[in-house]
Amino acid sequence: KINERCEITELENEKGNYLLSYNIRGLLEKITDKDTGEVVERYEYHNSQFPVRIINYKDPKDERIVYPSGSAQFLDSELVSKREDITFMVKQSCAYTADGNADKCSLIASTNDDYRDSSLVWISNHKNEYF
Repeated sequence: KINERCEITELENEKGNYLLSYNIRGLLEKITDKDTGEVVERYEYHNSQFPVRIINYKDPKDERIVYPSGSAQFLDSELVSKREDITFMVKQSCAYTADGNADKCSLIASTNDDYRDSSLVWISNHKNEYF
């Protein structure tokens, strides 16, 4: 099902039936098993529109930190570099610390604005250190 804000609120597939809930900014926050009521995954955003942690709540010891690939939907910066007959597009999305500094970032570069159709794609995930 899709609500009036075009958010998918219920999802049914071969793995199960799920309810999806969103935070006040319209970002996916929680996936709940519709049949058991159990939280399957929770997404943490900190001070960004980019998820920095995707937690599996079935495993209380899950400490994975996920840096998703760059996404045009959650851009923090975009650069275009052109040389002769080739153009590179660079997009970056970051999670931020409470004091406003960029923390964990995902960067994607390609020869096509829609990087999925590009023959050359470069993806980098990194953490910024401040001294």
